[in-house]
Amino acid sequence: MKKRMFTVCIYILLTAPLQTQAAAYKIPEQSVNSTALSGAYIANANAADASYFNPANISWLANTHLFEGSLTYINLSSIHFAGTVSGVPVTGDSKTENFLMPSLFYVSPEILPNLRYGVSLTAPAGLSKRWDQPLQKATAEEFSFKTFELNPVLSYKVNSQFSLGGGLRVAYAKGQVKNQLPAGYHPLLTQGYQQSLEGDVFMWGYNFALSYKPAQNTNLSVTYRSKLSMDLEGDAEGFTTLPSATGGVAMPFSGDSDVSAPIPATWAFAIAQTFDKTTLELVYERNLWSAYDKLDFNYANPVAEATLGVSRVRNWSDSNTYRLGITQQINPSLTLMGAIAYDESPAPEAYLGFELPDSDAWIFSLGLRYQMTPALNLGASYLYDKKDDRDASNSTLNGSFSDS
Repeated sequence: MKKRMFTVCIYILLTAPLQTQAAAYKIPEQSVNSTALSGAYIANANAADASYFNPANISWLANTHLFEGSLTYINLSSIHFAGTVSGVPVTGDSKTENFLMPSLFYVSPEILPNLRYGVSLTAPAGLSKRWDQPLQKATAEEFSFKTFELNPVLSYKVNSQFSLGGGLRVAYAKGQVKNQLPAGYHPLLTQGYQQSLEGDVFMWGYNFALSYKPAQNTNLSVTYRSKLSMDLEGDAEGFTTLPSATGGVAMPFSGDSDVSAPIPATWAFAIAQTFDKTTLELVYERNLWSAYDKLDFNYANPVAEATLGVSRVRNWSDSNTYRLGITQQINPSLTLMGAIAYDESPAPEAYLGFELPDSDAWIFSLGLRYQMTPALNLGASYLYDKKDDRDASNSTLNGSFSDS
């Protein structure tokens, strides 16, 4: 009779103050290992979280039930802006944001020869920006959304050197946008308005992974995660004031609305090499942000569509992220991890906005795991994302963003 074990890995994640999430509004780090290694955790994904980061690697895991749960605390520090908006001087800070983000991972034993399945529940993208100054609130009094993704996968071991995996991305997103501008706030800005928009959407995609072991201690991996089209549909309400046309009378509106933004497709190419008790991993990641060409709000109400239904050009570019991680086994029970990464911003200076004043970032992280019992592993990790200061010079903004 086969013996079945159920292994539980309970992880606690701690993150340092972040100016914004890595890679614009993507959140690539979803587990203790990935956070501790700044995302340099593809070729060496070696626990239940391989179901998310590299399902091909499930073939190399112990042939038993594996479960992992974690809770991440994220703190987004405020951002300072000093400059002008439409020629009007503006100085102010965004609000500090705090989140708790859970994640779950499971890997099965073989269900057929060389075939296993896994599933993950994660929050792969999110954003929250809130501003207090009138001209900042004009576009981003609140600009927020959150996503949850269920990712069932299969893994098939072709032979002792080659494995492949992949699955279906089933995601849900919910977002909210608020903005307002008092009528007559400045002679150059005649229109006044206030609106609140809420929407949600279910999204579908896929992912796949390949792993190849040319030698026992070397693993080469390629993963791909498809784009998710975040077409939020919901309701909007508010009012708009056009002094030249209405004599300053507020014109209320309500009704259906929608806005779209992508969660981009991502390629990752990774190599992991183990030297006795030390493993190094190098990851090159390509984020296909060029899918985000505009931020377009649409309203069923003709008053709202005529005054607020403008398309804001974004023209983001595909971006690169470079990750280097090290895993050191101190003894059979204790493992230490650390990493450094460089993350390019996809947002061009010409189209920066208050909803996401993104910039290049250096990422530093560390963590540990401790094997309490043969079936229980505890861990903690810490990540710091240091965003560069960023200048903005376009038709609306002229100034600089910095960590406040």
